[in-house]
Amino acid sequence: MLKLVKSDGLPASAATVGRRLDRWLSTLPGARSFVRSGVQIVNSPFAKARLNTVLASTERPVWLEIGGHTPRERWVVTNVNAVTRLYLDATRRWPLEDGSVEYLYSDNVIEHLTLAAGRAMLREARRCMIPGGAIRIVTPDLRTHVDMYLHGAESLSNDVAAHYRDIGLDVEHPVDLVRIPVASFGHHAGYIYDFETLAAELKNAGFHDPVRCAPGQSAHSALSGLELRTHEGPAQLAVEASA
Repeated sequence: MLKLVKSDGLPASAATVGRRLDRWLSTLPGARSFVRSGVQIVNSPFAKARLNTVLASTERPVWLEIGGHTPRERWVVTNVNAVTRLYLDATRRWPLEDGSVEYLYSDNVIEHLTLAAGRAMLREARRCMIPGGAIRIVTPDLRTHVDMYLHGAESLSNDVAAHYRDIGLDVEHPVDLVRIPVASFGHHAGYIYDFETLAAELKNAGFHDPVRCAPGQSAHSALSGLELRTHEGPAQLAVEASA
């Protein structure tokens, strides 16, 4: 039975409900997509309204996260998943005025979007950001994965290959190190980047001075230490640009 309350009788958090829902659905083959779609249909209008309320009371400029899961102090953390508390479809017009966002952070989202949808998200980000604001986009780095493939069998023993095995993926041949970022996690329906491509798209959206950053590191204190995937090292591409 799926429990949606804590032992003290209070409602469980959205994140907790989401984890319990995933575990419960894993026992019901074929039901996951159907049930999560139903939950999303019910939750999304409330989560959209809640976001509007939060944004109306949030001091400007806003620090906005796209595709986040964990609340962060000072940040407005949004998502589009079935149980998100604050729903924001970043590919459509955001419920924010021009020049109202100082920092924008998005980790492993843009690769799930088509090129056109990713461009729409970056244009909205630029519209909403104040001059001098900073955006940080984190996404799998296709060039790094191709380089690992070209290095052959020696790459099968590196930390990235070990991480993929730890999460249940098959890594038996060097080609798997290219196959995974392209074909796994739903990325086949989106668009995969290297630094040059993401930098060009950021410039096209109106940002300038894109730079590659080490995982978890930034010249902006607000954007430092945010990543959850630092153990993946160069497999993850972190790019910052200025508005």
